This record gives sequence, C-alpha cells and structure tokens, in this order.
Amino acid sequence: MLILPNCILFNIELDNQNRTYHFNDERLKNSEIVSMMAYSTKNDFVASTPYDYETNPMFDVVAHYPTEVSLQNISIYAKLFRKGVKMDFDIDIINLGLEQDNRVDFLINQQFEMDKSFLEVKGNVTNKLLIPLYIFYKTKPLNKQLEYNAISTYKVTRTDDEKTLPLSDIVGNGLRGKAIKKIVVSSVGSPEQQTGFLDIVGKDNRRLEMLPLSLFRIRDTKQVYLDPIVIDYEQSKLVNFKGNSDLEITFFH
Repeated sequence: MLILPNCILFNIELDNQNRTYHFNDERLKNSEIVSMMAYSTKNDFVASTPYDYETNPMFDVVAHYPTEVSLQNISIYAKLFRKGVKMDFDIDIINLGLEQDNRVDFLINQQFEMDKSFLEVKGNVTNKLLIPLYIFYKTKPLNKQLEYNAISTYKVTRTDDEKTLPLSDIVGNGLRGKAIKKIVVSSVGSPEQQTGFLDIVGKDNRRLEMLPLSLFRIRDTKQVYLDPIVIDYEQSKLVNFKGNSDLEITFFH
C-alpha cells in the first residue's frame, strides 16, 4: 500500500556525457523519503509531459514516446547518502497507459543527505534525455487512519485535444473542508487510453505535484492513498487531460 504525503516532480535532463543529476531542493532537507518513481508511455501512444519539454525535438522524452531511448535499454538508479554511507535504489516506472499491474510500490521511508545524493542513468543513451521523476516525501508521521465515510464521483467529458481545468470546475463546492483519503480515476464505458495529471494543492501548504492519472486507476493490489488532505480546489488542477472516453474521478472522504 502506497500512502502519498507530499510530492515533487523533477524534470531531469541527461545525455550520454552527463548521466547524473544531483538533487537540490530545500523541501527535501530534513524530510523522510517515502518513495521515488519515474514515468513513461507504453508502446507508441503519445502523451505530453505536464510541462512543455516535449516540444523540443532535441530531447528523447521518457514521458513522451521515446524516439531512440526505450525503457528496455536504460536503467535509472538513485544514489542516496545516509550518515555518509551510499545506498543504491532502482527507480520504478509509472506507465501513463492503463496497465499498472507490474508497478511495484517501492517504499524507502528513510531520511537522507539529499544535498549529496544523486540520480544516475545506465544504458544506451544517444540523445538528450528528459526523465520526469517523482519524489514522495514526508515531514511528519503519516496518518494511517484511512477509513472513509463517503465517496463522491464526478465526470469529465472526453476530449481529443488536451485541456486543463481547475478542480473547482469539476467538483464545485461539494468537497470543501473535507479530508480526502483516496482518489480513484476510471474510464466511462470500455477502457480507453487516457492521459493527464492531477496537480493537488492542500490547504496546509502541502503539494502533490502533477501526478499521472494512471497512478490512481483501480487495481486491487495497487491501492494508492493520500495522507488525508484538505484540498484547495481553486489552486488544484486536472492538467493536460486527453482521452477517447469520459473520465470519472472519485474522491473518498
């Protein structure tokens, strides 16, 4: 079971000559790392990143279908330092499509010297490579009381072109002040390819930055929960949503 407290999205640029990236973010100091994940599309389904890197033809963008680099011939590692000792971790891949059965809920749950820690790529990198990397971290113990009292479901109409909406346009006032413990997304009707991101801002200055919708798809063995969060729906967004069927977003509170 994966519980998400806070999340930073790093867009990491690497190439064959520059295969390492050193983490430098004040939010990670004195924080405990819960998990790390990169993401990619599968097969030849094209999807945008949350930002505009995919418009640059110089990059093989892992979150956009790679032109020369595939996840079959590269490996991503985190070299994390704890009390001067280096620890190596493989980075799991979130797939932007529907298939999430192979995702491993890789939990770290340790505090590291992030100013000394870095990411490394091994394999056949022939072009510049953009790796969207999520780091989930916590600044206080998780609230593991995840039982919910109610669920609320909202529908977003299908679109062939990417669109971005504030969550307040989707949920209205119905969830204001409620602590959200889980979000599930699903396709209406037959499963279709859908992509997009949830950018979640909490009332207590928490942030879950640009999480792929596929992370929230229903899987019996791949449940994802939120460390209960009161969402600021005006500041939170559904970003770059695109799909061939309507989307349902269900909030558990």
